[in-house]
Amino acid sequence: MKIMPKTFRLVLILVLMAWAATASAGVFVDWRAGFRITYPDNWQEVDFSEVYDFLDTQGLRYDFDVVLARKIDKPFFTGAYAFVSYRGIGNLDNSGIDSVLLSISREYGKMYKTGSLRAVKAQFGGKVPVYDPELGAVATQSRISTPYGEKILLDIRKFYKRGVAEFLCYAHADIYPDMQPVFLDFLSSFSTENLREFASRDSITVVDLSERQGETTATDDDDSSGGTSAAVIIVIALAAALAGIYGIKRKK
Repeated sequence: MKIMPKTFRLVLILVLMAWAATASAGVFVDWRAGFRITYPDNWQEVDFSEVYDFLDTQGLRYDFDVVLARKIDKPFFTGAYAFVSYRGIGNLDNSGIDSVLLSISREYGKMYKTGSLRAVKAQFGGKVPVYDPELGAVATQSRISTPYGEKILLDIRKFYKRGVAEFLCYAHADIYPDMQPVFLDFLSSFSTENLREFASRDSITVVDLSERQGETTATDDDDSSGGTSAAVIIVIALAAALAGIYGIKRKK
């Protein structure tokens, strides 16, 4: 019985680890806004009709691109969820960002402060906006009362080349401490690069462009048919490396 060479086993382990890592997260690609974010495998993109029904019961109208929520919460608004939207105001310079920060400060009644929005470090006072220059984002935490109980809202706004991406993240007060890192991970995973690579062919259509006539969608990375997922690309690359190393090993 032949024993698998150590190099072969090592690369095989790396392949399996890469597959597990990439398969453990979902990717939402916003073609209209030109960015992508990742979310945990126990979260999902909520069906649009369910979201509209919820907004109707609240008498609300909100222009969103997707709602992300935990799979275990039925209906979605009884647990933790996030509205993801986009404001196309273009690439802001420093004075433009300062203007938005002052506007947010007036909105929440507290002057913003500079700090970190990294998931393991973020600290929030009551309704005090925290601006992270490194991430180019500001976040504000507040407590709200709803017909479904006391909730905490984490309002995150990310400045980027097309405007502002906004994440309105809600969770009941009792589960919020566990959910805050997840919400901030949405921000940390934000990217405008390689959209085709991360859009799977069977991904949910997140924007009905027929209802958004006159608006432009992402063109540099747009591909409505989707593309090869990151997981497949990584696994193929590692498998190729595995085969090459094994071939070299056999020649020795």
